[in-house]
Amino acid sequence: MAKMPRTVTITILPGPTEKSIQWTLPRWMFHLVIVGFVLFLFGIGAMIFFYVVEAKKFVFYRNLIIETQTQKMHLDDYRKKLEQLEAELSQVNLLDGQISKMTEGSNTGSSSRSSSTESSGIPDQESSSGDLRRSPSGGNATNLKNSEETSVSTGKKTSWSHLEIQEQWQMPLKGWVTSPFGSRKSLLGTGEEFHPGIDIAQKVGALVQAPSDAMVVQTGFASDYGRFVMLFHGQGLTSIYAHLGKIDVHEGEMIRRGHIIGTVGLSGMTNGPHLHFELRKFGRPIDPVVFLASEISD
Repeated sequence: MAKMPRTVTITILPGPTEKSIQWTLPRWMFHLVIVGFVLFLFGIGAMIFFYVVEAKKFVFYRNLIIETQTQKMHLDDYRKKLEQLEAELSQVNLLDGQISKMTEGSNTGSSSRSSSTESSGIPDQESSSGDLRRSPSGGNATNLKNSEETSVSTGKKTSWSHLEIQEQWQMPLKGWVTSPFGSRKSLLGTGEEFHPGIDIAQKVGALVQAPSDAMVVQTGFASDYGRFVMLFHGQGLTSIYAHLGKIDVHEGEMIRRGHIIGTVGLSGMTNGPHLHFELRKFGRPIDPVVFLASEISD
């Protein structure tokens, strides 16, 4: 029996009146052509798949970069407004100090005049008329006011007309300091960034208190800080409390040390429940540990 040739014939018929075209190939070459064609199709499909995946990644990172740049622009605008506001508050604080000094000077003059009147034996007009008002404890109301002004000048008591910085502040929140002031690893995972405050971790809903007597100068919401409160403590010193869940104070309110200003939340750019506590001196960030050293050590 004759051995059949291991070949494959490919015939193409262009039309009924045209001559056919034939190719005769060895069977191994035909199989090689088929395998090559399949690999070519597989390669085209793989290229399309990886192109779609990489295109999605490119679009994601491009949007992330644009969002980061936008947030930086908002943060720069917010910092400029903050510095401008602090400069205006510093001017108001200086004016208040001058008014307080003028008031103290006028009170000193009136006291000296009353002393000279008593030494000369001439009774005071208000005392002779019997209109002298007394405090509930029996003391003179005028003397009580003078004693308050004296305590302000000696630094023992805070007056709302001229805020004095207390030497020791209390912690705005009892918790764990998870991120200190200064350089730290970027939240985006690339390089380092400057952290202008400290982060105090605590559960959502924990109460945030004012560390010192202050005036509420601003409350609101920012894309990075979330819900925030800004307090003015006098002498160009402001504090910021960010990522709040709820705000319990309003702008223009005068609050005492320990007053509840809000609760811990998850607003803004945060990876967990914590309070961002920031302290600024004439617009420049300073380390809050300077005022909270003993509190943090405890």
